[in-house]
Amino acid sequence: MRIRFSWKRKNYMAVLTVAVSAMVTLPVLLVPVGLRSGVPAYILVDRAYAAAYPYDPNKQTSDLIEDYAISAASLLTGLETDPTDTVPSDAAVTPSDVTVTPADTAVVTPAQADEGTPAAELDAELIVVGEGETVAATYLEGAAPAASADIYADILTASIVEYTDEDNIPIEILDESVFLSDETLFYIQTESTLIKEEPNMSSVTMSTVNKGKGVTRIGIGDTWSKIRTEEGTEGYVPTYCLSKDMLFIAIDRTVWVDSSSLKLRAEPSTGSDILKTLSQDTPLHCTAISDKWYAVTTSDGTEGYVYVAYTTKSPPPTPTPAPTRKATTTVKTSTSTSNNSTTGNTATLPTITGVNGESIVNICISMLGVEYTWAGESRDGVDCSGLIVYAYRQIGISLPHQSNSQKNCGVGISRSDIQVGDIVCWDIRGSSDSVEHVGIYVGGGQVIHASSTRDRVEYGNVDMYPIVSIRRIIA
Repeated sequence: MRIRFSWKRKNYMAVLTVAVSAMVTLPVLLVPVGLRSGVPAYILVDRAYAAAYPYDPNKQTSDLIEDYAISAASLLTGLETDPTDTVPSDAAVTPSDVTVTPADTAVVTPAQADEGTPAAELDAELIVVGEGETVAATYLEGAAPAASADIYADILTASIVEYTDEDNIPIEILDESVFLSDETLFYIQTESTLIKEEPNMSSVTMSTVNKGKGVTRIGIGDTWSKIRTEEGTEGYVPTYCLSKDMLFIAIDRTVWVDSSSLKLRAEPSTGSDILKTLSQDTPLHCTAISDKWYAVTTSDGTEGYVYVAYTTKSPPPTPTPAPTRKATTTVKTSTSTSNNSTTGNTATLPTITGVNGESIVNICISMLGVEYTWAGESRDGVDCSGLIVYAYRQIGISLPHQSNSQKNCGVGISRSDIQVGDIVCWDIRGSSDSVEHVGIYVGGGQVIHASSTRDRVEYGNVDMYPIVSIRRIIA
């Protein structure tokens, strides 16, 4: 098979000269625009070349091979082609760009190729390829080798040098006015990140944002980014402080569902699969927290993600299950509660021989370390009011299993008259008249209580929450 190639070297060199001149001149003119005052001149060219003239070493070769593959295919398959539908004579082509591999085709001889051209002239310009053979030469005989594949090889360039301050934080070289606009959600990946008024660490601190918090990037500089927080604060942070991926911080916390129906999802996204729907006051063990999501485990071991906004750290009021009937001493209740200011009429309280407040304290001490179990009232597990029920049951007194009900049992005692064995009733939600937690006073300013956050019975401070009432059950 014979294939004819022709090109005009003179026109090709003229086009190449103009292109190279533009490549050298344009970046040098444009690069300084937008640079911050005082930036060294050598911080100029490299990034401009990369942005304006992205270099693909395979692009020119692949385009030329593709053009010639079309022409060769027409010859090999015997299709009629328009004489003008050939490679332009002034195309920027080098012989090194062509390798022909015929497959099951007839050999094209000089006589078959062009009856009007002498065979001697054809032989001087064409390569003869036999059936099943390949042209292995890298350039045609008599022609010069191909030029370098790197079209920028002879162009003078400069390397940009990134410089930092004394704390090794990058210094922004661009003026804020030329930052690129953006509206992308990112997450802070550094601890206690400072938001600056300008893109440098010596400027005024606008705010501090915690690790894992979501922010919107609204401007892109060279090494700094402009961001906007959820609260509306705008300022600058080094770009390395931002991550596109949502970050989770490990925690160990118990929360409760604060919604009538909360979706437990397979991934931290409202578009992910729903594993189950959780009801109000369902306890959840949190293992990690992100900007808006908890990674949680339910009581049956199901792992998933819930929205932080629909949970609460405050435990729900303890339920009141029907108590087991047994022969006990009934405690009279007094409606004249003291609210920590006066002492009720203790003469109405029952007297049990050999039993006093110390007896209750000793029972509670024996329960230290017992697991916190919602609605529990045995040595296998107790909640806060369940511990009170268990302790007084051991001396034959029955109390209701609900913290807000226990604030009405016995008589009210002032804070100054508190004694061991008294029940301390706290308000931990700030409602002032509702009791959400109870414990037993053991002396020395301490109580024993069943902690939901620590998952066990333990010591605590009598004033750890606002006290609603102190109740005395036995004389």
